[in-house]
Amino acid sequence: MNSDGGGIVLTMHEELGDYERGDVLIEDGKIAQVGPDLDADAEVLDCAGKIVLPDFVNSHHMFQTALRPYWSDALDHLVGSLTPGKRADVIALNARALNAGPVNHAPGAVVQHMDTRNVDTVIVDGRIVKRDGRLLDADVEEVLQQLERSAAGLVSRSRATDTLLTGCRGLS
Repeated sequence: MNSDGGGIVLTMHEELGDYERGDVLIEDGKIAQVGPDLDADAEVLDCAGKIVLPDFVNSHHMFQTALRPYWSDALDHLVGSLTPGKRADVIALNARALNAGPVNHAPGAVVQHMDTRNVDTVIVDGRIVKRDGRLLDADVEEVLQQLERSAAGLVSRSRATDTLLTGCRGLS
């Protein structure tokens, strides 16, 4: 992935730093390069108006970054930062949504304002699994049907009554 127009790139890596307008180059499922204006023959994702950061990052991880010298992760050598050689598990968050703006401090916007609605693109092992806010190669209707069958089975085995339209008092 090369980000056209450059998004805000939070590498979560102290030595690499962050980029106000940066790119992430992915080759063979791994991060090859991170930096501004990378020149490579690769698929380009438009990341303008987005904050690009490693997957497996949440507000707790962002907070813990300040404490990084004092803690370690079992997966730190594989994921957790946009570092060349690590797995290309990347998310791009929409920073142009009303709940995120104005973005005058990218880590703060991620921690304080953004939520799952801001997830625009997800890359796992270099493979795009979500783009433009939509899951790729997933039959959402089939998944929902499986969940409904599973829930119905649980309710049936629990001998509970149909609770769809009942108040909480009927559940005791």
